[in-house]
Amino acid sequence: MNEPSEPVGTLWNDAQRTAERTGTSSQGDRGRIHELEHEVLELKILNKGKDYFVERLQKEREAFANERREYVDHLIASNRKIGELETKLLQLEGI
Repeated sequence: MNEPSEPVGTLWNDAQRTAERTGTSSQGDRGRIHELEHEVLELKILNKGKDYFVERLQKEREAFANERREYVDHLIASNRKIGELETKLLQLEGI
């Protein structure tokens, strides 16, 4: 009464073998494979483009940070010089 069930995967294998024998799905499969290969290629190109763009943004950000650091250093040096000159001016006025 209770017959053992068929092992998993044999139905798919049977359907695949039948399709291979008849050749009905091989043209469709080839077209789909070509389509998927094309999609993979496009995604690889897109990823390379994104990687390049992100790398450029990182380099620009580093360059901007360096430029900002130089401006801040220059501003601090200028403020010191202005302070020194103000002190000298006050000393001269006091004479």
